[in-house]
Amino acid sequence: MSHQKKPNFMLVIVTVLALVAVGASLDVSRVLAQQEVCPQNENGWTSHQSGGSITASYDAPEGKLIVGWCYKAGTTLVFNDPDPIDPPVKSINLSSTVLNPQNNNYQQISHFSVRLIDEQKEETPTPTPTSTEPTKEETPTPTPTSTEPVKEETPSPTPTSTATGSPKESTPTATPEPTDPPQPQPTPDEPAGGNGPSLGSLLTLLMIAASGIGLVTYLAGKVRNSENLVK
Repeated sequence: MSHQKKPNFMLVIVTVLALVAVGASLDVSRVLAQQEVCPQNENGWTSHQSGGSITASYDAPEGKLIVGWCYKAGTTLVFNDPDPIDPPVKSINLSSTVLNPQNNNYQQISHFSVRLIDEQKEETPTPTPTSTEPTKEETPTPTPTSTEPVKEETPSPTPTSTATGSPKESTPTATPEPTDPPQPQPTPDEPAGGNGPSLGSLLTLLMIAASGIGLVTYLAGKVRNSENLVK
């Protein structure tokens, strides 16, 4: 009797499980790839915009500016770099940079979305209304003046000499030369009532006598001095 070789059931089971696992992983990858999409309808992102080409463009609505974008080509998501766009822009033009590994061509953009912010408008200063009325200039109040005429002072006439001819030269007055006062001559007083000399006459005589005595005394002294010198 010949022995028949039994199949290795363990090897078959392992092979089947491996094939199932590979297929499952491929299905999961497809599901995940389909679920990966650009953000939309939150945090300023718009809804998905249709693609269908390797390029796409978008213009921001009035009052909005674009600060970010995202597109999907094949299974790849591409976001703007840098993020955010600075300064913000009003429009964008997208071009796919994702290559198809089969034919080495750029894959088409399936969808895209953009992130918007409010446009900050510069406040125009309100002009200050100016008055259209002309500015009235203040008229100075005239100072009241006296209506009486100012009397002019008539200058007094300067007196002038009525004498005619050349003025006479003043003759200098001769200065009198000093003269010695006259010495009073002693006169004998007349006797009062004829009864002897008066008191004034007596005093005069006494003075003359005293002078004579003094003169005699002086001369006598000179003589004595002379005699003493001779001796």
